[in-house]
Amino acid sequence: MLNCPVKLPPEAKAQKTLLELLCAVVQKLDEIAQAISQQNTCQDDLRRQVEEVLEQHRQAAERYFATMPDPCGEEPFDRCPFLELPAGTKRRDLDRGAYVFILPDSTLLRILGQSVHAALPNGAIEPLVPDEDYRLRTSDGRVFQLDPNCPNCPQPPEEPGEEPDVPEIPPDPAQCEEPRP
Repeated sequence: MLNCPVKLPPEAKAQKTLLELLCAVVQKLDEIAQAISQQNTCQDDLRRQVEEVLEQHRQAAERYFATMPDPCGEEPFDRCPFLELPAGTKRRDLDRGAYVFILPDSTLLRILGQSVHAALPNGAIEPLVPDEDYRLRTSDGRVFQLDPNCPNCPQPPEEPGEEPDVPEIPPDPAQCEEPRP
């Protein structure tokens, strides 16, 4: 009876084949899940290494820049032409006689001769013209008081002078006076 094959009904063969296929799919899904888990672990390790390197570079840059002199100069500085500026403001001299005041909120005030320009934190760049009280007003509502006693203080625009008296000329040439001999 050893050579007697066991005959399975067709439904049992189909169930056995389906079971083998499902087992193979589960096995492949387990392999995929394991590969994804390994990949995530590698990404986390790589992210940690990158963050460590970036932190080391940041610390090295801080140490390097700590040895450099401040390009804006040391406190106290000449605030001319302003009477007062916010605490933490720095001044930097530029070429051609210009200089810039760097405010703590990142506003820049550039002075060149009689012109003043402001670069505001919102990205706007605008010329500032002093009023008759030597005040500069920015579009965001701030006011900066100039010192009129400073030699390089921008001056308010001058009032236009009166026009000279022009005689009335009649539209008809016959109404014109005769030239005198």
